[in-house]
Amino acid sequence: MAQAGEVHAGAYQTRGFRLVCDLGRNLLVHALIRIQGRAIEGGDEGSTKVTHGGPQPQVNDSTSQNPCNCQADSAGLARQYESVVFFKLHQHGMRKQDCFQLLDLARLPDMTSLNQHDSADLIRRLAHVRWIAGGTGAGKSTLSRVLAERYDVFVYDGDLAEHRYIQRCTPQRHPYMCTLLQTPLEHRWTGRTPKEIFESMPSLHGETFGLVIEDLLTLPTDRPVLVDDFRTLPADVAPLLTWREQAVFLLPTPEFRRHALGARFADPARARSNWGISDHTEAMVNRLGRDELWDEEVRRQALRQDLPVLDVDGSQDVEESASDLAAMFLLAGN
Repeated sequence: MAQAGEVHAGAYQTRGFRLVCDLGRNLLVHALIRIQGRAIEGGDEGSTKVTHGGPQPQVNDSTSQNPCNCQADSAGLARQYESVVFFKLHQHGMRKQDCFQLLDLARLPDMTSLNQHDSADLIRRLAHVRWIAGGTGAGKSTLSRVLAERYDVFVYDGDLAEHRYIQRCTPQRHPYMCTLLQTPLEHRWTGRTPKEIFESMPSLHGETFGLVIEDLLTLPTDRPVLVDDFRTLPADVAPLLTWREQAVFLLPTPEFRRHALGARFADPARARSNWGISDHTEAMVNRLGRDELWDEEVRRQALRQDLPVLDVDGSQDVEESASDLAAMFLLAGN
């Protein structure tokens, strides 16, 4: 983990991925999709990634500029639904000023590569950011909302941001993400083992972290930013931290997650929006198996990086857990 001001030369290159900017103009579209209960990677709804050294997916180069034609479709939808999305976000509790800020972000032009920033510069510019990551179904979003209400922090919702990545996704830079986008919804969670699904996750291969960083660098620094994103791995974020508890990883017990996901996907419409018309029983089994493998990877990396892991079993209420996180995040003085 980095100390304040310490330079980690080539920290990202060692992960074998390029930090490319991806402040896409699809935020509004994803906000609408999120409200309807859909997602790509399977954070609170769906996810993708791969282990180091695994076989590279084969992607048709003809899609490199516009995989699945997502960009053109999203641009049209964004124009059509902008006012609807604003209303929905505000209706779901987001403050008007934050709604306007998200709308502004969606209209920003493309940014340049993060390669222009050295590690010391990134550490300084991200010193106001706190990170809640870990396993799915651990209550990250609930705790983020509580902290936002208490301390006026801006929450960067990783699931909300996920569909913005589509616009700049290319086979050269994001091979696993492109493969996932080209995979029919019905085949993402069935017909493969949990290990195969885990090993095909874009986040496992560092394909999403640079996109998150680019987004964060566009946000104001006048108040803390809280990143709620299961895709963040300890090895990715450790070089950017100024103190150990700036990133915390929540890992639910199997029983807690099973209950959380069972309640989440009890609605058949929500299950179909994530798993299509596939066998939902098989999809849930594979989802739980993949999440268990993800938790193991997070715990292993956190131990290696000496970053805090909090086990979630439901024995502590939300308010108490939020107070513990506030202390770790140094928010009490805000």
